[in-house]
Amino acid sequence: MPLPDIKLDDRTFEQLIAEAKRRIPGYTPEWTDLNESDPGIALVQLFAWLSEMIIWRLNRVPEKNFVKFLELIGIEPSPPSPAHAELTFKLAAKGLTQLIPQGTQVALTEQVDGKTFIFETDDNLYAVGSELAAVQSFDSARFEIVTESSRVPGKYFFPFGARPQRDSALYLGFDTKFSEGIPITLTIHVFTADLIAEGKGIKAYFSTTTSSQDGNGAEDMAPTVQTDQNAPSPSADAVWEYFAGKDADPSWQPLTNVRDQTANLTRTGTVGFDPPVDAVADKLGLLRKDEDLALFWIRYRIKELLGAGFERAPRLEDVLLNTIMATNSVTVTDELLGASRGTPNQKFTLANTPVFLDRFDLQVDEGEGFQSWTMVLDFAASTREDRHFTLAPTSGEVAFGDGEQGRIPGRLAVPEDPETDQPNVKAANYRWGGGAGGNAGANKITSLESSVPFVDSVTNLRPAIGGQDEEPLEQAKLRAPETIRTRSRAVTSSDFEFLAKQTPGARIRRAHALPLRHPDFEPIRPSFVERKPVCSCPKCASSGGTARQDCGCSGGMAAKTSCDVTSTNRSTSTLIPVPGVITVVVVPEALPDEFKPMPSEDTLKLVGQWLNQHRLITTELYVAAPKYREVEIEARVIAQPTSNSGQVAEALKKMLLDYFHPLLGGAKGTGWDFGASISFAETYRRILNTPGVARLEAGAVTTYVDGQPQPACTDVLVNDDELVFSRTHKIIVSYA
Repeated sequence: MPLPDIKLDDRTFEQLIAEAKRRIPGYTPEWTDLNESDPGIALVQLFAWLSEMIIWRLNRVPEKNFVKFLELIGIEPSPPSPAHAELTFKLAAKGLTQLIPQGTQVALTEQVDGKTFIFETDDNLYAVGSELAAVQSFDSARFEIVTESSRVPGKYFFPFGARPQRDSALYLGFDTKFSEGIPITLTIHVFTADLIAEGKGIKAYFSTTTSSQDGNGAEDMAPTVQTDQNAPSPSADAVWEYFAGKDADPSWQPLTNVRDQTANLTRTGTVGFDPPVDAVADKLGLLRKDEDLALFWIRYRIKELLGAGFERAPRLEDVLLNTIMATNSVTVTDELLGASRGTPNQKFTLANTPVFLDRFDLQVDEGEGFQSWTMVLDFAASTREDRHFTLAPTSGEVAFGDGEQGRIPGRLAVPEDPETDQPNVKAANYRWGGGAGGNAGANKITSLESSVPFVDSVTNLRPAIGGQDEEPLEQAKLRAPETIRTRSRAVTSSDFEFLAKQTPGARIRRAHALPLRHPDFEPIRPSFVERKPVCSCPKCASSGGTARQDCGCSGGMAAKTSCDVTSTNRSTSTLIPVPGVITVVVVPEALPDEFKPMPSEDTLKLVGQWLNQHRLITTELYVAAPKYREVEIEARVIAQPTSNSGQVAEALKKMLLDYFHPLLGGAKGTGWDFGASISFAETYRRILNTPGVARLEAGAVTTYVDGQPQPACTDVLVNDDELVFSRTHKIIVSYA
């Protein structure tokens, strides 16, 4: 929860006047005229107004302390962040190739609030004159043409079919042959609109983090970046191939120098490869009619599924050529900031703000030419010889040390005039920009500012995203408690559950921590705690042998006042906690038609590696998949005379499928609670509350768990590491 807004005095102007009037009779009983026209009341109002101003200033003290506290722990308002957009270039003619160099500038067609927003490409791109003319998916049994689906925003297709199998493949047909020697890059977008976002980790301790060390042991300051050390392992052994002709042996040859960032088409990314020299045009799949064009084909084929295969079947929105990522920024080089005076704590200001920390290169000339200095968070660990500086991204202020903590830049005089300082501090390279204004809609970034030959047009087929203005102080204050909380090690169960759902690169819908539980074994402590008398007479035997005092031992035995009994012990057992162990059960995001979501081995590995960074050293951590119990309801329902029996049956099936869903079910509709019992009463209630249901016959509902019928009118217990799911339900609807 956010920290409270503390007020030392919350009295208002009206309350101060009322309080003064209440005290008048006690001090000056002769003062009886308390109307607005009285001069004394005018003085009361004047001093009340002055008091309110003093109270307002007094209440600013806690806010000042709050701000200083945020600075103390390293929390400051986030600087403006730049928008990112994918720019697609189109060349003027077929068969051309053209290098789009890094830093190529493209601007929004229209200004935003009187400002021009410019995007610069993040890398080099070789644009080609070819066009993706056809897209087909193959599910190992049949082809499907998905060309139009790949061109409509918001729609998707299954590149390997809804159930990927061996030899499933995505086929891409191009209208012209690629030029030899020019690397080709495809941008592939995975459809994730109906899924939760991937975890992004937790916010860093500071707005920037330390990343490396220089020769003096001081740490550099670099922007917070989540490394890809936990990149997913492949779900399938797949290969990119090109069609070399029916006469070739084999007709499909592997592409060379493949650089695939899509993780088997499960992540948005790029695929690069060298163009095949001996590619042949032909008609393949469903495109074999006379009017169909012969195309140059490449395909991505599954050779073998690995392990359990895909956690979710891949779904794609589109495949694009000639597309490169661009950032709302402007690059500045060799900007002179001024001359060092050789004094402590010197500060210089950049001409453009806000500044991005990446690629920032500050250089100082102390007589031996310009040399780069190292950016640090502060000078706490700097020595007098360390060439360190700090940078405030929002204000663009560059600061140097005092000679004890951080070196003072040396003064450089003009050779012709030793009394004049020569500018010797410069920003050799930096980028600036950002803000919410860069979040342009699709097809809005179309004005090519750089001169690039043979480019016919450029646009962003998808909206630019990610641009934000500077974070307000109030928002930073609200963020502080969460940031402080997530900085600490994972200690409690809720800490592990929260962090598991923040795992970078994974979509974790639910997490449940089980302290003192080992996933592979459960030690049991046996104990004998109960003694029960048993009897072999027929009447007692019918009740399981439990002796009853009123049985009389009839059935051929002599009547007695009580049973001839022997004693037996019933063995009971208890689960032994495993000290220092915690098991985190995770449930991944799933497609709408997936009834039993299971994390892949890769997802379990990602979560485990992420949580391992935050656990205490004394904690033994395990990450496991949930255990499932399948539920099937068989019910005979009496429908209302005016209802449609078929519609009632379908409504009941849908209701039960939703209710017993691991992600959408349960009492709150947010997923079945771990270890929640299957309540027969709640099942009855939901059936009776379904529109069109009149009543239930006695004994008309049977619950099957894992295929076994359960006793009528009894709850089914579920272990705390288990969830329930259902695939189908049997509903019989009749009329009275």
